[in-house]
Amino acid sequence: MTTEEAKVEVPVAEATVTTPATTEAIDDVVERLRFFFSDANVRQDYFIRKLLLNDHGEYSHQVLVESLLRFNTIKQHTTDAAVVVAAAKKLSDKLVVSDDEKAIGRV
Repeated sequence: MTTEEAKVEVPVAEATVTTPATTEAIDDVVERLRFFFSDANVRQDYFIRKLLLNDHGEYSHQVLVESLLRFNTIKQHTTDAAVVVAAAKKLSDKLVVSDDEKAIGRV
């Protein structure tokens, strides 16, 4: 079996997050998302404010998960979109995840 044959892509919606390392990563990302989407940060951070104020396209007033994965403080904890989505779902009182789990917005 070659390396190419062994590769299997798992969609974000079907990914399972259960390992202790992943649970720790989710908890760390929860803290980062809580900060990034906070009122105080949105007032100060031009980049995140610009993304949230965008009212064009399918994900208006939301930040793409792939954009969040480029943030250095997120990259320190994970490069997996499923971890970011799971963290956002833990903050369901403050954040909303798009139906296809590709973007996150404020409630």
